[in-house]
Amino acid sequence: MSAPTIYQVAKWLRTEHNIEVVPMPLSPSTVLMGGEKYVLYLFKDGQRIIQNTNKVCFITYEEALLNGILYIIENVI
Repeated sequence: MSAPTIYQVAKWLRTEHNIEVVPMPLSPSTVLMGGEKYVLYLFKDGQRIIQNTNKVCFITYEEALLNGILYIIENVI
């Protein structure tokens, strides 16, 4: 079965729904020290709808991106 990648879904959200899913490092030092932690920001039409700082941290960029996509699909679209 073929399915889009999380990056293709993120692009589709940007182009078709004007929604940005933006994982960001919790702090630059966490990435440099190998203890990556990411937080999540979600924007729709340029307005922030979620700022997930210090509440939930994700270990990888992809984990944060996937959780953001799932949130958008379940709560916004």
